[in-house]
Amino acid sequence: MILGKYLAWLSSTTVAVALGWTVLPKGFVEVANWIGPLLGPSFKPLLTLVFLFVGPSLSYTPLLTVWVSAGVVGGFFARGVLRSMIAGTLSTITLILLAVANGFLLISGIRNLVSGSGGFNLPPPPPGTSLADILSVPVVGQIVQQATSPGGPSLLGIASVLAVNFGLNIALFAGSFIGSGVMFRKIFHRRAKPVKPRPVEDSMPKPPTPPGSIPPVATPSAPAPAPTATVLSLLVIALLILGTVVPAGLAQSSGSSGVLTGEQMELGVQKDGSLRMVYSTNVSSLPGVSADYSRAEFQNLVAGSIFSFNGSVQVGAGGPPSFLLSLLPRHGFLAIYQVSDPQVGKGRADVLASEFAQGFAVSLQPAVSLVLPSFGGQQGSSGSIYLGIYEGGQQNTTLRMLGLVQSDGVGTILTPRKVFAGSYAIMAGFLGFENASATPSPSVSVVADLTGFSNFYGRGTFTLGLRETFGAQGTIAPSATAKTTQIRLEFPTNSTVVAWGPSTATVNSTQGLYQLLLNTTSSPTPNAFVTFDASFPQRIHIDRRTDPSSTVSAGATVTEKVSVRNLGNETIHGVVVSEKKLFQTYPTLELLSPSYNSTLGDIDPQASREATVQFRVGSNGVYTMPSAEVSYVDQNKTISRESSQTMLVSTFNLELYLGKLVSGTAPYSYPLVGLVVLTPVKSLIGGIGKLSTRRRKKTR
Repeated sequence: MILGKYLAWLSSTTVAVALGWTVLPKGFVEVANWIGPLLGPSFKPLLTLVFLFVGPSLSYTPLLTVWVSAGVVGGFFARGVLRSMIAGTLSTITLILLAVANGFLLISGIRNLVSGSGGFNLPPPPPGTSLADILSVPVVGQIVQQATSPGGPSLLGIASVLAVNFGLNIALFAGSFIGSGVMFRKIFHRRAKPVKPRPVEDSMPKPPTPPGSIPPVATPSAPAPAPTATVLSLLVIALLILGTVVPAGLAQSSGSSGVLTGEQMELGVQKDGSLRMVYSTNVSSLPGVSADYSRAEFQNLVAGSIFSFNGSVQVGAGGPPSFLLSLLPRHGFLAIYQVSDPQVGKGRADVLASEFAQGFAVSLQPAVSLVLPSFGGQQGSSGSIYLGIYEGGQQNTTLRMLGLVQSDGVGTILTPRKVFAGSYAIMAGFLGFENASATPSPSVSVVADLTGFSNFYGRGTFTLGLRETFGAQGTIAPSATAKTTQIRLEFPTNSTVVAWGPSTATVNSTQGLYQLLLNTTSSPTPNAFVTFDASFPQRIHIDRRTDPSSTVSAGATVTEKVSVRNLGNETIHGVVVSEKKLFQTYPTLELLSPSYNSTLGDIDPQASREATVQFRVGSNGVYTMPSAEVSYVDQNKTISRESSQTMLVSTFNLELYLGKLVSGTAPYSYPLVGLVVLTPVKSLIGGIGKLSTRRRKKTR
């Protein structure tokens, strides 16, 4: 075959990369969509190649299929043992060089990321990114198992896992390549075997056979060799069987008391006019959960709670809590134990999860089962931390949790229409244990954004109160279950306080703090409020959209428009829209407009203006675009507001990727490009020359 070795090398390499791209585990796809826009189009190809080499093909069937398919296709063109060995070796080297080249580009992307003026800003993961999906990636499970071993992280164990996976993958590729080459050589050799012409019968008469002579007997042919297909099948089966005898850690992954007391209600209005609520209280019991807290399920329990959130609540100012929250399922159950035996923790977590599932009428499915080394914290405990996350729930789950507090104390004024209208997070369970001897106390906690129900903008006299916020339903009285109720109202510091109620409350205008403490002897109060004079910024509405608004291809040009509307009763001045944070976060976005700042000037009451920014998308993935910042002058003060976050989905562009791969690794990439282009030409010319020589010989 004229181009046999070349086509065997090129086809096997192409099949391995193409199929490897399609079988990349969901968790790695989510990571690529998250990190790819930060580091460039080489991140996902590099992740694919790394998983191809060190992924556990014996426990992840799609990866096994990739290596077998690549070997079979390569063997089809090689058709021979020697050519299969040469082509397979070249394919392996090529895949390694591709990984190195992508790694080189990745290093350049990291340099661009950390060398920016704003430093490194990790954006939130795209919606749908799940910690459970990431930890369920086969090779990640193997690494976590070695990293969280009882004796501490084992770097040697991790290296051995990766080395064994690499060796098995290469052996599988080589075996299928050679076996396929031999098989197809036999098949095509038999088909191409020339048919000998029948001899021309001699016109001269043959001499008669002498009397008594024995006619020649035909020699029996040698038995046919076993079909190569059978040999190849046995090889694959042998490798699969090997996966069952390799140690499990290599072939596959296994995959004060601090207790809250009292009812607490906190309403806080910020300087920008936004309103936040934090509420927590003890409850007498939780549905479905036995109140026998001496049971094993409550021994060494750090936390056990059912939870629900809508994905946008901010637990911290961009810190780790907010970061981890976005990786959790929107509805689920969390259990944390500090035990010497992780299996004990898992068993207890499963029992507790089943009780919560029954009590809240929800189906909970295990999503994350993780063992971490113990870092102390619980007195008298040692061993490891077991973390179990279960996924399941819906809107009815949040209603059931809120219903636990709506019959007693200040919780009676809470309604789903208010609490769940904006961003929120709610959980019910057992939290805050610091030692194993603490008596568990079930509680419910709620965090909610109530800005949509507030009227804090402009200059004048304002009232922050429970009735003004939640309405006339319920009773503002001490909680019989929690025994005490504390109400805190926070308003801008150094405001002029006009009035407050009831008179038993204390107010500190310098700190901007109102406090009211109710106990079992306190009488219900009609309202808890504070009235003060203050100046808040004019309320504005920011609308952000991109064109095209749907999915774009990497390399496409996008036009972003940010509209600012003044909803207040006074003119705002010097309005500026800035997308500086966007381009600091994503170096792969190329700014095409003169500046990422757009000056809109003054905006009258109820009027609006629009800013336009153009940029080119340089990578594939999901851009979780940071909020656009809008600054303006109101009442001689500079105010800054942010838009909501938006998303831009970009698909992989092969032409853009190859161009960056070649130019980014030049001049080292030129020999490989030349080899790919010139080898088939050279082979074709040589093959044509050989055919011409054969024809001339036949003519002679």
